[in-house]
Formats: sequence, C-alpha cells, structure tokens
Amino acid sequence: MTNGPDLRVILSPNANPESSSEVLEAGFIEMSKLKGNMGKESYPLPAGNDMVTFNSVVIYWKSFRVVFAVAPLN
Repeated sequence: MTNGPDLRVILSPNANPESSSEVLEAGFIEMSKLKGNMGKESYPLPAGNDMVTFNSVVIYWKSFRVVFAVAPLN
C-alpha cells in the first residue's frame, strides 16, 4: 500500500496535453517519481536531451493514466 498516487514528472513535446495519449506521444521523457508536493524540486535532464524539444512539464498518475497538472514551457 502507498501513501498516494503513483505521480510521475514527465517532459512532453505537447504544449498542453489533456489525455494520456497526448502526454505519452513520441519524444516524451519520464523524469522521475514526484519527490513531494510542497516547495521547490529539481530533476536532472538525462544526458543527450535538449530542452527545446519539450513544451510542457506534466504531473502524471501513471497507474491510472491521468493527467494531474501541466505547466507549459516557454
């Protein structure tokens, strides 16, 4: 049993994904499990990736394929 949903931090090429298929379209990267829900967090970008290919950061409930939150990147 866990304390909460299986939330993940995902970088997506989609600027405003609203569905699981839009989050997980070609070119997405699953960064990590969400570390917490308060304060600042940082996640290192895996080597060989360029931030210009990503248009949003998504908090995603992996187990149930639900988009929790989206932050567009400029």
